Amino acid sequence: MRYRLLEDCKKARMVNVKRWFSSLNEGLPEPGDPGYPILDARLLAACGKGLDDLYKKRWERIAKIKERGKLRSDSEFYLINEHIDYLINMGAPDEETELFDSMLFDYEERARKRREKREKQKKDKS
Repeated sequence: MRYRLLEDCKKARMVNVKRWFSSLNEGLPEPGDPGYPILDARLLAACGKGLDDLYKKRWERIAKIKERGKLRSDSEFYLINEHIDYLINMGAPDEETELFDSMLFDYEERARKRREKREKQKKDKS
């Protein structure tokens, strides 16, 4: 198991590395967690990439969503939902939390309307 993890790390298969750590740790530690520096140091020593490299893509996606001002997919919905939990735990300003919360609410409303429309179309066909 350790060999496969180090091999994935050396070959820059970061998706697999994320899966390993999330399965072993039941989720990757966030930057404020006590285990973050330890895991980051171990990753840097093993493969030259740290947790910041794992989170870089995530932070970029969150920034794009924030700039756009709305959610487009379920994966973005879950990402922002997790991000709100992170913001609350880190004591972020309420404005940012409210912004993301309103995006979630709007997405849920649009999804509800699409679902109702599909159900209505199914009834009309029957």
